[in-house]
Amino acid sequence: MTPLIDIVFLLLIYFLLTSNYLTAEAIPVELPRAGSSALSSAGLSVVTIDDRGEVLFGGQSVSDQELFFQLERKMKNGQERSLLVRADRDVPLARVVAVLDVARRSGAKQLSLATERGRRPLPP
Repeated sequence: MTPLIDIVFLLLIYFLLTSNYLTAEAIPVELPRAGSSALSSAGLSVVTIDDRGEVLFGGQSVSDQELFFQLERKMKNGQERSLLVRADRDVPLARVVAVLDVARRSGAKQLSLATERGRRPLPP
């Protein structure tokens, strides 16, 4: 009976740990491709920009001003000061830069852009 209980607890821990990583992937975003992609989103705050340019933080749609206040609160609480931005490949660069600027002003020290690992097409 004891080994069965151990296995059940291990499975429970496994599902609890992996469910945290699936929440960031719940918003469908086509990331740009890059030749190398080594950064993991574990332990980072994640901001997502969908193909319409809408910003999502914590699974909810936020304006730039709301994003600033939420990130500022999170950065001042002594939590992580790194931010991962997941932007759809069809989002204009100006929109991504605007979100990065909001994040920098809120106190984020390390900003990263998420990409898909794969071969980039060579320019013509």
